[in-house]
Amino acid sequence: MENIFRFFTTHLSLTPGRPASAEASVFVHSYAELNIKNLEWEEVLIRRNKYPEFHLYGLRGLPEAGKEMILSEHTGTAILFEEHHRRIHLYISERSYIQVIDLIRDLFIRLEEYRGTLVLHASAASDGEKIIAVVGRKGAGKSTFLLELLVDHQYKFVSGDKLFLRINDGEIQAYGWPDYPSLGFGTILKYPRLAEMLKAEGYELDPAKPEAKILFSPHLLEKVFDFQFIAGPMPLQAVLLPDVLASEETGVIQESDPRLVTEHVEITANNPLNGWNHFIKPASSDVMLPKIQQLSDALSTCRMVSVRGKGILDSELLSRITDSSARALV
Repeated sequence: MENIFRFFTTHLSLTPGRPASAEASVFVHSYAELNIKNLEWEEVLIRRNKYPEFHLYGLRGLPEAGKEMILSEHTGTAILFEEHHRRIHLYISERSYIQVIDLIRDLFIRLEEYRGTLVLHASAASDGEKIIAVVGRKGAGKSTFLLELLVDHQYKFVSGDKLFLRINDGEIQAYGWPDYPSLGFGTILKYPRLAEMLKAEGYELDPAKPEAKILFSPHLLEKVFDFQFIAGPMPLQAVLLPDVLASEETGVIQESDPRLVTEHVEITANNPLNGWNHFIKPASSDVMLPKIQQLSDALSTCRMVSVRGKGILDSELLSRITDSSARALV
């Protein structure tokens, strides 16, 4: 469990001892101790992903009323949910790392949604006072511009894939979230030391496939670039909407339509795979939609810009992005 705790300590604090109250108590056992009675099983898909180690599935059984078991033999993991007692029993092996992280992330996000938090599919960095979010479709260049901010402008790492947002008095406060960065070969090869370290870890990088991507630990990025993690909360200063095109010079233009951002808000209740467990029922869309409207209204307090071109973010362009008075297409 040490490596799992380390994964979350980039953004969360771990305090020894048992709190007076908790949303769940988790007990950890060896997978070898698992003793399953005869159960009727049904197949369940936990997480769909093109990367095999992140594609999670298993069997679901109901040992008795108020209990639910998930068995994933391919990862040597079993999860017993005891809803009435708010307890979770984990039976883990050396292959359980990703699945346990995914479970904790899933439970945490469900709780955050009940607290009014929105989850934005975005990478993000901070200058120490405010946060810049990079929002867009897959392959648009979120990680490319994130690394530009981290490496060339000494910003601090906030998040590589998801950003938590809360609206307080009309202002958007952003929080980081621990995750695995996904970088394309083309982006990786721009940074020789990163490419060398990934090759040493056994990754194969093919320059002929710049669009191909790999997932790896955020601690590897920390080791390569010696940047700092910062969790927040901090005000959201700007939103970058990237479109990386190798043939064009990089330029920016101000946007005003909040839907360019709100369409990337992820709601657990809308995820068709959310029913893989029932320990914490997802907040309904009826609960979440007013929060999205609040975000839409509050986006007027921060700058939204489309960034189109090669993915090179020099100081002049960064100034245009963070300067609310800059409106011209570069």
